[in-house]
Amino acid sequence: MMSKNINAKRILSIDVTRGLIVALSAFLSHIPPGGYPLFRHAEWYGLTILDFIFPTFLTVFGISMAVAYDRRIKWFKVVRRTILLLIFGLLFNMIVSWNFSLAEVRYTGVLQFYAVIGLITALVMKLDRRWWITLLMALVLLTGYGWFILSVSSSCPDGLPQPDCNPSRVIDQMLFGVHMYQGGERGYDPEGLVTLMGAIGNALIGVAIGRLLLANRKQGAVLPLLVFSLLLITCSLLVAQVLPYNKRMWLPSFTLVTAGTAALVLAIFHGLVDRLVIKGAVVRILEAFGRNSFFIYFGKYLLASAMIHTSISGESPRNLLLGFIESWSLYPHPTYAAVMFILWMIIAIIMHWRSWYIRV
Repeated sequence: MMSKNINAKRILSIDVTRGLIVALSAFLSHIPPGGYPLFRHAEWYGLTILDFIFPTFLTVFGISMAVAYDRRIKWFKVVRRTILLLIFGLLFNMIVSWNFSLAEVRYTGVLQFYAVIGLITALVMKLDRRWWITLLMALVLLTGYGWFILSVSSSCPDGLPQPDCNPSRVIDQMLFGVHMYQGGERGYDPEGLVTLMGAIGNALIGVAIGRLLLANRKQGAVLPLLVFSLLLITCSLLVAQVLPYNKRMWLPSFTLVTAGTAALVLAIFHGLVDRLVIKGAVVRILEAFGRNSFFIYFGKYLLASAMIHTSISGESPRNLLLGFIESWSLYPHPTYAAVMFILWMIIAIIMHWRSWYIRV
């Protein structure tokens, strides 16, 4: 749905933080295959820049929910959004995979993940309004998830989940079968029922961050947010000694480090744009990305799929553009990603200038 309404109560640092995440995503997601391992997802254990994108996006989603539903939760909007995202998620999967067979469509995915997490987060938010109680609930959830992972992985190599030995391979395969991630051939589903626990942790910690920001907004929340973020990152380092960072299974250490990073970035921007009121060109561009984050974040995947699977004179638009760039650039893959980033930046700026905001 497109809206031209502007909420004067918006917190600019949240939009800018979200905008930075989406801007990075618009660049990194368009780098063609081959090389640059730091800009790819980690194969299993470990962290890369790209691994931070979706979980920090979910954390900021939780922050935004804390602000939007500070007084009351709009249940009609929550339920409506959940239903629409579930439907759009199936269509999104068809376009991204360029497979329009209902018999083979993947049931799980990022939009479905987003839908379910939003609904569950809203239900948990209703239980208590204090930020530290919300944080405590998130930590209890992550502790339970970590215990579950360690328990079911005790027979795996090193007593840790592996691609061919993990609970998602059993549970999500049983629930979704061929409809899970890549038909189940990878041995896990990064947006399945098992990993949902870790991802909900990101959103709930985001709610705690948002409530902490609101509670300290008048006097400035920079210091509380900094302390909060550093505690989360420190806890993640400790948990990682038992359960290493792993996005594929969304392990608790991964939730904590990504949520902590989101809180750290928000603290910096809160100090710069909310307290010091620094509003240069970079801030305005990031705000433009942040105000249409949903459209750009998911739209880039649709555009990338169309550029790969459509044809112009027997060649895909992506290969044509990449071939042109290769004729003059020493670094064609990053240059291609930069071109696509500039395209999305122009779209974001125009939409923000026209006050066109697409939300669900």
